[in-house]
Amino acid sequence: EAHPDRYFIAARLAAKRRAPKASESFPFDIWHGYHFDAVLLGQFLHRKAVDRGVRYKSCHVTHANLDADGNLASVGTEEGETIAADLFVDCSGFAGLLIDKALHTPFVSFSSNLFNDAAVAIPSPMEGSIPSETVSTAMKHGWAWKIPLTSRFGNGYVYSSRFCSADEAETELRRHLGLLDADVPARHLKMKIGRVT
Repeated sequence: EAHPDRYFIAARLAAKRRAPKASESFPFDIWHGYHFDAVLLGQFLHRKAVDRGVRYKSCHVTHANLDADGNLASVGTEEGETIAADLFVDCSGFAGLLIDKALHTPFVSFSSNLFNDAAVAIPSPMEGSIPSETVSTAMKHGWAWKIPLTSRFGNGYVYSSRFCSADEAETELRRHLGLLDADVPARHLKMKIGRVT
């Protein structure tokens, strides 16, 4: 069975009315969230899927082909392959390869209300014991996060590119983290803020 509750301990804890707080603290509402290392979670789910018969193919999808009714029929790859399927999930992120470029699904922009349209992420090593909370910090052009994972911190800075360049944001985040001179690669993201209809 592929139900997520079989793989995430938070669901099991919740079903047994357990939480990482001592029972002496009750009564109160429990509002916990748990972060997973996205890379490790992806590797774990990949193994589980393949073990259950999912065929995995690593390729770079470049375009989609529609049938006569305008539905997705297949995708084309950089390697020159055409892959047909009954179900497609657009995992191309903000590129929107299937939902935007192929299907032209209308998009409603929220940029007039939500100004933060870019982010920079930099990992840092775990220091000592793992904190039990995520730290959010106001920054000059947005806000930063510091998420404790089992082996590292996931750090990032969401900002508005109208008021700050990618280089300025990276420098501000590095300074905030004490990594100004560290040789740690940064990952920059541009975001299309809004929703499809």
